[in-house]
Amino acid sequence: MVTKKQRKKSRTWAAVCVIAVFVIISGYLIALTTQDRHATHGGEENEGEVARAVTESSAAFGDELPPARISGNELDSSSPSPLPSGGANDSFIMVVTTAPTEMPTPATVRAQSIALDASTLSLYRNDVYSLTCTILPAEADDGTTVWKSDAPGIVSLDQRGRLTAHAAGTATITAIKDSLIARCVVTVAVPVGHVTVSFRRNTYKIGESFAFDVQVYPEDATDKSYTVKVSNDNAVLLGNDMVRCVFPGPCSVVATANNGIAGQRQVNIVDLDAFALEVFNLTNDERLKHGIDALTRVPNLTAAAALRAKECITQFSHTRPNGKDCFTAFAESDVPYFKAGENIAAGYDTPAGVVKGWMDSDGHRENMLDGGFGHIGIGIDMDSDGKLYWTQLFTN
Repeated sequence: MVTKKQRKKSRTWAAVCVIAVFVIISGYLIALTTQDRHATHGGEENEGEVARAVTESSAAFGDELPPARISGNELDSSSPSPLPSGGANDSFIMVVTTAPTEMPTPATVRAQSIALDASTLSLYRNDVYSLTCTILPAEADDGTTVWKSDAPGIVSLDQRGRLTAHAAGTATITAIKDSLIARCVVTVAVPVGHVTVSFRRNTYKIGESFAFDVQVYPEDATDKSYTVKVSNDNAVLLGNDMVRCVFPGPCSVVATANNGIAGQRQVNIVDLDAFALEVFNLTNDERLKHGIDALTRVPNLTAAAALRAKECITQFSHTRPNGKDCFTAFAESDVPYFKAGENIAAGYDTPAGVVKGWMDSDGHRENMLDGGFGHIGIGIDMDSDGKLYWTQLFTN
């Protein structure tokens, strides 16, 4: 037979079970509500939601029940027993705590357009240039743009778009963001840095033509074309590699590359006839200083002197290249004489220099100041290196 006390105890257990089921279901609903709120409001931070269910039983319980804590959906086994101890007006409190939820990852903003500040560039070797990349919307520019060069040996770059030109050629630079691509074609040139002009010698005579050579450096310069001119009217260009000497005096051959770099070399153009006349005048000046009559120039003697000057290029001696003495040249030029003399010199650049050289030599000086001579012939010639050979022939 069931006693009244036993029926009361059974009712108490039934109430406890109902409350426990209610609390578990409430905790589950609270957890679902919290997750839904995060999804709706962009994931506001939630350090924990607490649901408290309080059920007072003033009729069924006599003593206060100790609280029990449920974490998640399970009853905490370390909590005191939720069983009532009996007695009226007991209270039963359960606390449910839900775990914190993680913040959702912000949505990624994708690039809608990408552009570089230049689509083509022209650089010289060793130049440095920074390309500017514009990405729209601005929020998409998160620093993850990828830069590439299809010819890093010609143009290299870093991941900030800073270019360095290394060699002549063409390279395509690409900037990539979210599968969008912008390109810039870079052409690298090697500039001319030095130009030289050369020819065989420094001195040429009027009427003579000579070739010259122009070199443009460095060897791998992109544009090695140039223009040529002469600095004055003392010479004229014959084509693009020849010069003809017209008047005496200095003249420069100037070659200028397309980037303005120029090179030049000066030539000294001499008039051998004018030099011979000056030697004649300076020789008579010396004679007059010493009270000696002036000499007279004779065409046939001048022709013989010119022949001897040419022969001295081959053999610098008073003996002719054919082995005969120098005076045999007089007869070949129909120059009669019963007294004759010869002065020769080489390497002097001016009439004043050669006359002084002769006057400083006893034997040459004696011929120049010999009162027994009344006629003179003067010859001058130039070898392939521009060296001058001088002769004086004297007769009575």
